Amino acid sequence: MELKFSKELEEYRASAIKWIQNEIPEWWHDYVERVSDRKRYEEFTKGWDSKLFKAGYSGISAPKEYGGQGESVLKEMLFEEELGRADAP
Repeated sequence: MELKFSKELEEYRASAIKWIQNEIPEWWHDYVERVSDRKRYEEFTKGWDSKLFKAGYSGISAPKEYGGQGESVLKEMLFEEELGRADAP
C-alpha cells in the first residue's frame, strides 16, 4: 500500500515551500549569524506573523467567519511541517 497526498495537497505543499524559501533570508539558516545581530533578528521575527497573514498562511484551518482561511487541517499540517523543515521563526 502506498500512501500519498492528493495532487491538490502536493501542489499546496510546493507553493508553501516556494513561499517559505522566498521569505526566509539566507542568514537565518546560520545560527551564529542569526544571533549575532540582535536588531536584525528582532525585526525579522516581529514581522513574521504579518508576512504569514498577508500571504494567507495565518489561520489556515480556522473558519472564515472567525478570520481564518477555512481550509483543511491537512493543509495547515503540511504548511506547519514545511515551516519546521525550514527552521522558520
